[in-house]
Amino acid sequence: MPLASLLTNSKTKEVTIMTKYTLKNISGKNAPTCGHHGTQILVGEGEENYPFPTAADLVKEALKNAQLAETKKKKTRKTKKSRAKKQTKVVLAKLMKQPVDLRETLGIKPKAIIPDTDSTIGHTLVEGADGIQELMMARQFDGIIESRFGNIYGAVHWAKHHMPDKYHEAAVSLFTQLKALKERYAEALPMVMQQLIKQNPEVPVPTLLQHAVKLLDQQLAQILFILNVYADSFGQYRDERFSAELDAVSFFYEQAFLLFQKLNPNDVAEEEDITKVEPQIDLSTFHVGDVFLARFTGMGLSTIPGSKGPIGAHALQVPYDMHDVLTIMLPLFAHEFRHNIFYDIPGMAEELTEALKQAILDAVESGEIKLVNDTVKLGESELPAGELLAKMVVDSIGEIDADISGGVMLNGPAFLYAMVMSFPAMMIRGSKVSEATKLLRTSSVYELEEQEDGSKALRFEPHPPDYIRTHIVGAALRHIGFPEEADQLRELSDIAVGEVPEFITWTDAEEQVDMTISIPVADIQAAAPVIAKTLISHKLKSLGDRATEDFVNWTPRREEKVQALADQLVAGKADIPEDVGSVYATYIGAAAIVAYWKKVAKGGDPVESAKQVNKTALSMMKTLRAKFEG
Repeated sequence: MPLASLLTNSKTKEVTIMTKYTLKNISGKNAPTCGHHGTQILVGEGEENYPFPTAADLVKEALKNAQLAETKKKKTRKTKKSRAKKQTKVVLAKLMKQPVDLRETLGIKPKAIIPDTDSTIGHTLVEGADGIQELMMARQFDGIIESRFGNIYGAVHWAKHHMPDKYHEAAVSLFTQLKALKERYAEALPMVMQQLIKQNPEVPVPTLLQHAVKLLDQQLAQILFILNVYADSFGQYRDERFSAELDAVSFFYEQAFLLFQKLNPNDVAEEEDITKVEPQIDLSTFHVGDVFLARFTGMGLSTIPGSKGPIGAHALQVPYDMHDVLTIMLPLFAHEFRHNIFYDIPGMAEELTEALKQAILDAVESGEIKLVNDTVKLGESELPAGELLAKMVVDSIGEIDADISGGVMLNGPAFLYAMVMSFPAMMIRGSKVSEATKLLRTSSVYELEEQEDGSKALRFEPHPPDYIRTHIVGAALRHIGFPEEADQLRELSDIAVGEVPEFITWTDAEEQVDMTISIPVADIQAAAPVIAKTLISHKLKSLGDRATEDFVNWTPRREEKVQALADQLVAGKADIPEDVGSVYATYIGAAAIVAYWKKVAKGGDPVESAKQVNKTALSMMKTLRAKFEG
């Protein structure tokens, strides 16, 4: 799940349906997405250094927001904008002409007046006090700066000197961004303070200082958030918090990358030492490659693809509430892993998006996808149902691709258990899952984004409703040769949804437009095989004229290994059987959720079963890591 464009600068075309509800184009602008029921995280466009605003621009925007907020209380919308603009101009004109010296603002002259006396001690008194005051005034904001950046600096400094070599570049980059941000913040804060004091002479200075800090924090909220994410990750490694868990997550990601980069699923090389296998894609192909950081957080499960920011590392956000079921949730982490790959290989996201759009439109035109209706009504307009279907899928490609190319292709049938159990576990709060009448979502939201020409473009929320996702994952399982498991997922999703819906619906996220978009479930079911086939088997130039299935795939042999490992976990054994052949961390993650399913199916207490499987799987992961590193 990626965070809906925090700092993105995507250069891809808009996927838009205008408010007149005619399709403008369906080419797709997507961000690293993830977060099954949480937020999305998207950061920048992979520039070496974040383009910080100048201090003058930072102050300008901060004061502009302050003026707009104040004016909003007194005037109509039209009057507010006019007055805010005028006041901002006046403030900025003064700001650019005057030195930043708060002593003058506070009624303290820039230079102390030495008494007209020949007294040496009097002269020394005033000069000495003046010197102390000047030095103290120069550091009057240091406490605030330290509160913003002190802990971050400590974690990053430690990372530069103690993290493994592959993280050094990311730590240095983070340190560089923090240094630049701290300097910009320190330069802008007194400038904002000076103007706030002049505009509000009756307000106590401490109150204005709090307001100045708030204004600057608002302007820099996005980059402050991102830098804190990385710094907090380093901090958790430094403090050895969650050491076993974070080591397991990092190892899981490293192994997933190893499989994607080196092991062709059609080769017999699976039983060989993978470290000696020639890579399918050279590391120079990737923006970031094998640099993964993880941290426990109060956020939802999500990822920050390293290619979308200046730091040069992928950052996984692991919710605290997954601590006791970490290994059982690893198939979902494979979904997150795919988000990173999706954006890390230059051109892959754009190429696959275009291929998927065209595949759906072609299948509708040829009759391969048979739709319930040829057209659909949106408001007072009608447009081809196939185009609306393609639009929804294109807007959701990040999540759909991660489900298939990460979840299914790296876990096989285990991913279906992860979906049907984790989705309701994450979504339902306030009551037990067993007391709910609906465990999977069948509705979502859309946004109407204002365009330069005054029209509005329709964009579907990038996370498809759960019931859609189960059908597409089922189609993927069928495509790679697991039809029985696909049928089981269909049965489970129908049970979980309660009342099987005829339509999937979307409503306005802002609740300002009274228009519901409905797409028949039958249309999505008809399109699911086309979606799965395209994402798995379509050859891409960005992959050297190869498809995803040429890099990662799930085979019956891999499934046999997972079942053997699952039986070990069910029995409470952490050792890896010698006769199963090569084992990778992704297999252990798949085995953990399968083992949990088996224990619950046999009547085991769900909570105790989860704890036992998780503990044993962590030990198994540690054993495997020692083998690879030894």
